[in-house]
Amino acid sequence: MAALPTLPQTHVGWLAMIAAPTAVWLSLTASAFTVLYLWFGMERDEVKFLVALHTGKALPVHKVLFPLFAGVVVAAQAAIGLWMHGLRLPTAPPPGKGWTAPRAHKAVGVVACAFILLTACTGLLYRIARKVLFIEKPKVHFLMELHTLAVVRLHAVYPVLLTAALCYLAWSGLRRLGRCVLEARRTGTAEVGSNI
Repeated sequence: MAALPTLPQTHVGWLAMIAAPTAVWLSLTASAFTVLYLWFGMERDEVKFLVALHTGKALPVHKVLFPLFAGVVVAAQAAIGLWMHGLRLPTAPPPGKGWTAPRAHKAVGVVACAFILLTACTGLLYRIARKVLFIEKPKVHFLMELHTLAVVRLHAVYPVLLTAALCYLAWSGLRRLGRCVLEARRTGTAEVGSNI
């Protein structure tokens, strides 16, 4: 299989530094809502502040621009992750090698990126349909069903599982990026390592 062309790794790194905290913020607010509302049975009015945090309504940012920005940035990072690593599931490590941090990041990333991409794109499309195109909620509700995987009845666990994967990917990816930046500074190379 031919090697894919590489993006300048500094651009991938900068996008990751923006996308990782954004994705973790969005997934943490969704998970908190899911746990409190679906698991513990709290009233929707008691936890609607989490929806406001998730959609940007409670933040000092524009209520349409934040979800659009967040959706584009997170979808772009997920797409780049899939592009860099392909859709190949990593194989078991060779005997005696064990699971390294980059190999574990790739294994979790390849599985999670498709779901992250689905969630980011459906959330983005829903927000565009509702706030930009002013389409009525019942006509675009199927996007929310896909966004939360309620269409396959996983809406009670999906946000929590996605949050766990995103937190791990953000931590391991930014940790690796930091090491690559320090290595580039130490060696005096202009480009951050190609194996981010």
